[in-house]
Amino acid sequence: MPAVRPWDGYPYAVINGAQFPAQELGALGAPDEFLAVAGGNAANVVNHPGGFSLRVSDDNNMAIEDSNLAQRQPKEFYATQAVVTSANQQLTRVNSSFRLQPGGQTVSILTGWWSTKQLLTVTPVYNGGNADNAPQNCNEMAAVVLGVAADRFTGAAGTAAWNAAWRIGGVSEQRTQQILDNRDNTNEAIENYQAGRYVNHRDAAAVRRLKANEQARPGVGDAYMIATIGHGTPQANGQTRVRDIASGLDRDLNWTYHFAGVVAKSGTDRVTLENYARGDNRVAGADPRWYFQMYGEGNNQSFHEFFSATPDYANPITTSVTNPNRPPWWQFW
Repeated sequence: MPAVRPWDGYPYAVINGAQFPAQELGALGAPDEFLAVAGGNAANVVNHPGGFSLRVSDDNNMAIEDSNLAQRQPKEFYATQAVVTSANQQLTRVNSSFRLQPGGQTVSILTGWWSTKQLLTVTPVYNGGNADNAPQNCNEMAAVVLGVAADRFTGAAGTAAWNAAWRIGGVSEQRTQQILDNRDNTNEAIENYQAGRYVNHRDAAAVRRLKANEQARPGVGDAYMIATIGHGTPQANGQTRVRDIASGLDRDLNWTYHFAGVVAKSGTDRVTLENYARGDNRVAGADPRWYFQMYGEGNNQSFHEFFSATPDYANPITTSVTNPNRPPWWQFW
């Protein structure tokens, strides 16, 4: 904490000795990357040495190490007690397997000459115990955040993304059905036509109306989903090749979608608890390589923009997955 408060330039972050642990890539290659030892059951967690930047929510109530997830994946975030309490209430309401646990270390966000937000370190609790027992695959991880079986939403979410891509591409529901019913159209032709319409005839009003891409707004206990649009050709190495229309490149993909369950929200910012297929086939089995990330609603802050900037998807679309356990709105009155 500065001996004398500065006159301007707020907000300032005062770290107060917080360690900012994250799992680091380390020397192990796939499928053991981010593990402490090959084939082990502990993540390679390393405290940050300093000289880093923070992502801070627009209302200064949450913060997390700024990371592109390539070298470091955050194992904790920071939030006010009010944010943690609200998040846990919402996670309980949808029967999520996760709760958030505040810790003793703090980060202070100086928001003005007289005002300070005190943020507590936050870690996850899975089924009342160690989060390292949570599953690996992204849809399985999202499922335990949502508190439902993965098959209750995975297929439906994919169908919703498919339909949203048609609407955003300016193709009506009636015309879509005609295209699907045309026996002269192969799956490849349909999927590539859909991708072309989605990329080259994108309707911004439809994006807003469908709350897709940068407009996706999942609540706590819901999830983001990003999916590739376009025909995929299986490759000998198990990857799928899809032409990315905007770049004109063929992309060899390890997966065609990613889910991220939302565990906290404040202002226009959301914290997700994520994992993904690491190549060692743990699938729904325990994997210690879970991590937090924070996304916002400002320019270049969204979940969609973050993942669209990587070569892991082609012609990507992002939608929100509403928790099927969520009670109807009238039960909150």
